[in-house]
Amino acid sequence: MNIVITLISPDKDEEKIHQLSRNFKAIIKKETPFTASAYTETNPIPGEKGDPITIGTIVLTALGTGGAAAALIDVFKSYIGRNKELTIKIKRPDSDEIEISSKNIDVSEIKATLTEILTKP
Repeated sequence: MNIVITLISPDKDEEKIHQLSRNFKAIIKKETPFTASAYTETNPIPGEKGDPITIGTIVLTALGTGGAAAALIDVFKSYIGRNKELTIKIKRPDSDEIEISSKNIDVSEIKATLTEILTKP
C-alpha cells in the first residue's frame, strides 16, 4: 500500500518545506518499516525543484504489517509536536484523505485518527 504525505506550512518558503520533507523522509526510514521517497512529477521542468503542489510531498510504502502503523503514528506525533505551524495531509490509494495539524487536532488525538486511516483495509 502506498500512502501520499504532503507537508504544508504557511510560514515556510519552498526551500524550508523541501528541507522539512527530506528530514521527515529520513526519520520515517530510520524509525519505521516504511520506505519513503519523494513524489515525482511526470514531466518536471529542468532546473526546477518542483511545483508548489509536489514540493513537500512524500510517498510511503509499507514493508511490513506488525507495528508499522504504530511506528509511523509515533513519528507523526513527534513531528507535529515540534513543528507547530505544520499541517500533514495523508492520502490513501482509495482516495481517503485527512489533514492533521497542531491547530486542528490535539496530539493525543493523532493516534486514533492515524490508526483509523493507516489500518483501514
